[in-house]
Amino acid sequence: MRKLTLLVAVLGAACNSGSTSGGGGGENQTAEPTFSPSAGTYTTAQSVTISAAAGATIYYTTNGSTPTTSSAVYSAPISVTATETLMAIATAPGETASNVASATYTINPNATPTATPTFSPAAGTFTSAQSVTLSCATAGATIYYTTDGTTPTQSSKAYSGAISVGSTETLKAVATAPGFTISAVASATYTINVAAQPTFSPPAGTYTTAQSVTISSATSGAAIYYTNDGTTPTTSSTLYSSPVLVSASETLNAIATKAGYGNSPVGTAAYVINSTATQAATPTFSPAAGTYTSAQMVSISCSTPGATIYFTEDGTTPTPTHGAVYSGAFQVSTTTTVMAIATATGYTTSNVGSATYTINSGTTTFASFCSSIYGSAINILTGCLHANPSVFTGSNPILNDVCAVEGNEVTAGRATFNAANAAACESAVTGETCAELESGNIPSVCTGVIAGAVANGGSCYVSFDCASGTCNSTTSTCPGTCVAYATQGQSCASADCAPGLVCSSTLTCVTPSGAGGACPCAEGFWCNSADKSGGSTGTCTAQQTSGACAVSNDQCALGYVCASATLTCLPFVGSGGSCTASSDVCGYGYLCVSGTCQSWPGAGSPCSISAPYCLDSFCNVFATSPTCTAYLANGASCNPLLGGLQCQSGNCVGTGTTGTCQAPSACTL
Repeated sequence: MRKLTLLVAVLGAACNSGSTSGGGGGENQTAEPTFSPSAGTYTTAQSVTISAAAGATIYYTTNGSTPTTSSAVYSAPISVTATETLMAIATAPGETASNVASATYTINPNATPTATPTFSPAAGTFTSAQSVTLSCATAGATIYYTTDGTTPTQSSKAYSGAISVGSTETLKAVATAPGFTISAVASATYTINVAAQPTFSPPAGTYTTAQSVTISSATSGAAIYYTNDGTTPTTSSTLYSSPVLVSASETLNAIATKAGYGNSPVGTAAYVINSTATQAATPTFSPAAGTYTSAQMVSISCSTPGATIYFTEDGTTPTPTHGAVYSGAFQVSTTTTVMAIATATGYTTSNVGSATYTINSGTTTFASFCSSIYGSAINILTGCLHANPSVFTGSNPILNDVCAVEGNEVTAGRATFNAANAAACESAVTGETCAELESGNIPSVCTGVIAGAVANGGSCYVSFDCASGTCNSTTSTCPGTCVAYATQGQSCASADCAPGLVCSSTLTCVTPSGAGGACPCAEGFWCNSADKSGGSTGTCTAQQTSGACAVSNDQCALGYVCASATLTCLPFVGSGGSCTASSDVCGYGYLCVSGTCQSWPGAGSPCSISAPYCLDSFCNVFATSPTCTAYLANGASCNPLLGGLQCQSGNCVGTGTTGTCQAPSACTL
């Protein structure tokens, strides 16, 4: 699962261990292949690349017949020198074959280019938002465009109506039509100059005394016009020149203007002057300020009904215009001072509440380190990928399996644990971004947490047992033997590649490539003809945050998914987000229900073979009525056909349908 990459990366760096894996049930259809360049009319021969999801095999035909798994296997770009139709399917292990994809290429040296699209109004500088229409002189043409300055293709958004341009941006467009080649790229930059909306200080609110209000605009040199009777200001209203004295309840409205700019939106601030008004209660914090040995989830509350809380984490004083609006508990993982105020209708602003949290992990055991580092990585992961944090609890079998087995290796003396480095590693990881962890940028201090005690040639169970190499153990050959890392160009059939290298599909250690290099690719890039870990031919391309994709998450950047419904990279949306565009934009731990991302069902709720997803529990698909069931404790009966993730320990031992949940051993990791 891609969403456990951070955990594996952190524990891998800290422990220098081998890999772990997990799987799930349910049969899916392989995504339909895509073609590049797109189908169309061209004046010269085309080299066509066919892409599919990572790990899929592509079968194709060039004569317009429907492909099957007996058709030619795609392995390299196809040269199309005359008019022909390519058709392709993709298959992947455990999935049904994709739908048939088709692309017709017309090769006509005398073909005329489609007319270049035009824009109305033309590019220029404007003082208000513009409604831009695109047109093409070629009859029947389809126009594709972008709004971010990138070059459009036939995979870009198709033009269907006027485009609203409310801020400065560059539109680019191309056009295609049957029997014509693709047009030249048209480009138009629209500069929208609108004065910045005025702001007020002090902010709107309830006060017990008269207020001297300053009005300002971020647009340098702008003139500000205002009213104090609630009416909409114009350039005929009062010109602001000095602070406005508000001695009774009133509403100030203001606009900003400047030559060459459009008038700003109206800024408004309502002031209630009430000498007997009650002050909103000072916010309180839970847990209380103090020194803690692990990261804390901090909640802020206010006893004043309907109060809005504003807070900061950098030691500065919050205001309604400075700081974040509190919406739920947040993690404090390093020493931090949190400050907060509360406001409520009919109340004056509260006093400032403050709480300093000193985080001193003081890790002394591998078990506490493993649990803490797991929690830190998962917290970052859930923030970046909108995964459901409730999926990752202390009863999670993956956590128990990994931490218990690796802790056993330390206890057995095959590895040593450095508590001081562990504490430093925890602190460093909490400061990492999701992208840094995903790219393998693990703090160097984490590599000093575990030191292998077994020399090459000695008996081992996992790779971090080895002092200077890797363990070649497998589930069928356990324990294994510590052997030297395989280096550049050497075989990785029986030894892990040295750090910085990857094992290619030809079982050779190679250096992963960056942009423009040959596959396999480094983190942050995808192979445009094979999965990132493979060694097939192709070019490494930077992962993207928008645009067309081929139902491969590797093609989309961290935090984005290749949406199966639109075949474009879309951001994960998480709990409560809309999934009307595509059901797979919900983060890990959520399902798309009636157009909204909702949490997986919990223990006691129904589940199904087609949707075996459960929150902090497992789906017992062999029950008469499949139900989400709490993880089983050691000693409980389990069904080996369901795998180890039904047990808290992650380990179900037995044969057929009869087994027992048992504590994991190194050979079952």
